[in-house]
Amino acid sequence: MKAIYFVYKNFVVMTYRFLIKVFLWWRWQDKITELCYLWGFPITKKDFSYFTKEKIKHIIFVGKELDYSAKWLKFFKKNGIKLYFFEVKDRYSVNKEQLEEIYKIYELNSFNKEKSYFHCTYGQGRSFMALAYCLIKNKIKSYWEITEFVKQKRKQVAFTRRQKVAMDEMFG
Repeated sequence: MKAIYFVYKNFVVMTYRFLIKVFLWWRWQDKITELCYLWGFPITKKDFSYFTKEKIKHIIFVGKELDYSAKWLKFFKKNGIKLYFFEVKDRYSVNKEQLEEIYKIYELNSFNKEKSYFHCTYGQGRSFMALAYCLIKNKIKSYWEITEFVKQKRKQVAFTRRQKVAMDEMFG
């Protein structure tokens, strides 16, 4: 049964990716700053070269379940990539404690000039919220400036109502 689910899941993911890439403007990874990337959808084998080419050293995954295969975890370990997982349901906001923990990771990575990528299912809500929080806390820009800045680099970013309320409460 697991094998059937795996084949079905991969078929759906690859079909969706193909249709989006062919018919829409959706991009899966975008460089937001020199050290930060936003990423959406599951990583595939062809993404291996992207990680090594861009010298990405940290993956901050904000999602409902960690579904990386053993092959990916082995690749991460072999290439010195650290994976951080924060469990958050789809369309929910990342809680304040998780954001603070993500910020500590981001701050250390920035200090060491190491590249990080923020990842969730579509790369437009939870990962954007985590990245925006880090950039705001780092005093790079205000909440509204960050939203506009990131939208210039990745058009599909959008907060859900819950995420917008959470950001408004934190930053007004």
